[in-house]
Order: sequence, then C-alpha cells, then structure tokens
Amino acid sequence: MLLLKNGKIFTMADSQVIYGDILIDEGKIIDINSSIREEDALVLDVRNHIVVPGFIDGHCHAGIIEGGVGSVGNDMEEANNTLSPELLAEDGINIRDCVFEAGVKAGVTTVSVAPGESNVIGGKSCVIKTYGQTLEDRLVKSSSTLNISIGEFVKRLDDVRVEMPRSRMAITYMIRSFLNGAKKYYEETKNEDVDRNTFNEKYESVKSIFTKDTKVEICAHKAQDIQTALRLKEEFDFDLILTYCTEAYLIEDQIDKSIPLMLGPYLTDKSNFEIKNRNSSSPTIFSNKGFNTCLITNHPDIPLDFLPICAAIAIKDGMSFENALKSITINPAKALGIDNRVGSIEIGKDADIAVFDGDPFKARTKTCFTIVNGEVAYRR
Repeated sequence: MLLLKNGKIFTMADSQVIYGDILIDEGKIIDINSSIREEDALVLDVRNHIVVPGFIDGHCHAGIIEGGVGSVGNDMEEANNTLSPELLAEDGINIRDCVFEAGVKAGVTTVSVAPGESNVIGGKSCVIKTYGQTLEDRLVKSSSTLNISIGEFVKRLDDVRVEMPRSRMAITYMIRSFLNGAKKYYEETKNEDVDRNTFNEKYESVKSIFTKDTKVEICAHKAQDIQTALRLKEEFDFDLILTYCTEAYLIEDQIDKSIPLMLGPYLTDKSNFEIKNRNSSSPTIFSNKGFNTCLITNHPDIPLDFLPICAAIAIKDGMSFENALKSITINPAKALGIDNRVGSIEIGKDADIAVFDGDPFKARTKTCFTIVNGEVAYRR
C-alpha cells in the first residue's frame, strides 16, 4: 500500500480541489479522505505540494520514432502502402526509448501513440503508460483510433514516386473509396462468419469504426481539410477526433462540440505552409466555448516532457488554469475512451498521480513524485 498525506489534490472530478490523503493498493486508488490512517502503507508526506492526475498526451509518436538513432529507429509507417489500416502502433513501439523516462520525470503517465502521418491511412493508435516492464504492463487500450491524414504531408510531390495521391482530390477519393468498400464488407459480413474466400484483411481491421468501438482520428491543419473530415464523418457516421486543427478557429461554427480536438503542437516555428495561420489562442477559444479541448506534443515535434509547458503557454495566451489542466488530464482521457481508468483522481481508477512542489505550469516548479499504476516511477 501507498499513502499520500496532506496534499492539495486537484481531482479533475466533481470534487475539484480537496486537501487530504490518497490511499493506493494494487495499482488502484482505494480511498480519498481528509485523514487516512493505514499502518501497513508506505507514507509519502506531500504537505504544501500540488497533487494532480498523471498527465496524458493525446497524440504523439513516442517510442515508435526513437530518439537519437535516426531513420533506423523510425517505425511509424510503411512508405510503399498508403492505405495501411491493419497496422498496429504497438507493434512498432520500443518501450525502452529514453523519451518515456523523460516523460515520467515531467509527470506524463499516459500517451496515445499514433502511426503513419505520411500515409492516407496509417494504422491504429494505441494508448500506453510511460512506465512498466513490458508492453502488456503498459497497454491501456489497443486499436484506440484509426489514423487518417489529409493535407500536404500526405501528397506525393517528389520526383521519384508518381503514384497517387498527388492532390487533395486523390487523398479524399482514396479515403472515400476505401470506406465505401469497408462499409459494404461490414454490412455483408456482420451477421455471419467470414470464410477465407470472403475475408479481406484491410476491411476486417476497420469493422470496429462502424460499430463505434474505435474512433477515427483525422489529422488536418488547414480549414479546407478539416471541412473534408467533417464531410466524411457525415457520410460514414463514425466517431471523429480532429487532430492538429491549426485553422479550426476559422470555421469554429461548423464543428460540433461533440468532436474532441487534439490541438497542437504550439511550440514550433511556422516553417510549414500548412501552419502559417496558426493561432496560439485556439485552446482558449475552444475551451471557453465548451469543446473537449486537448493539448498535444506530437512528439518528437515537441519533446514529450514539454507537455506541461504547452499547457503553460496556453495559459499565457488566455486559457484558464482549470481548462489547461483538463486539456492534459481528463479531456484526452474522455476523447480516447479511457476515462474509466485515468484522467482524474477517483476511487477505483488507476493510481497515476503527479506531485509538484508548486504550480505545475510555472518554470520554477519541480516534479517531486510520479506514480504510475501505484508504483513510484520517479522520485526527486
């Protein structure tokens, strides 16, 4: 057992801030109260400290693009097959990549790892913890989202490859054509066993988007590409997550509030044509209007351990402290369908907790403890 004593606890649940103790056993939170006594527990005194749920990065490439090893450590996509829905991110992740240790030290305990941004359909993301001995120990949710990309980073505009897609027309055609085939396959096979003559591996791998057990995550910067994503959602009736959303503020009235937004990354320069209209006030705009607003690093674009800095910058640009904290805790948990386990400090949830010696979004603040699945993963 582990007992955190005397902390200022931002639960991110109905009881927003409480002063008291948290009792942890077998990786779960079993009690939250003002004065807990448990003789068998290891006690950590967190008096005058801020206690928050472990931070969550809702979209990154941690471990699937390894740090410091170049192209040999990049397992994010298959360049020769732009429609790869059957690929699983967890099969390419090196859990011993140094990024995870850095993330733990910053209080990041959960990440959604996405494949294939240069492919039209890159594969399926997975949600994992940043600490644990095996992938199975870390895995929170396999096949959490189907990743689709629209925009300049998908277009084949080099002189070597001349195959589709070389335009937004072709990208959208390929997505629509694939989803039409997949939906027909789903309708024809949903009530019967699939024999080997009927079986289609690619279509089989996306059946869950039509039952809405898997969400579709569409990565798009420009307003026109976001509008394409919205049209595809209407055509095929899937649950959508919009990622990047650089120009979403230009069409905010067209986006339904039920669609989660993974905003970012915001700490890069505007070196790409697609992000030249980036507005750093977007997190403020959308959170104030009641959207499920999440902040992301898109690691390695922004180092994973800079996730709380992304929230700090959003606060500087007008986002409230509460909304900034939500954007890297409970909001991405809800967006990814893992809020039954993580994202808030509540009885019965995974004991993923970060403890700071002050405001976690101020430069001088230090991480004192990071707890993942009830284990002290980092101690200053």
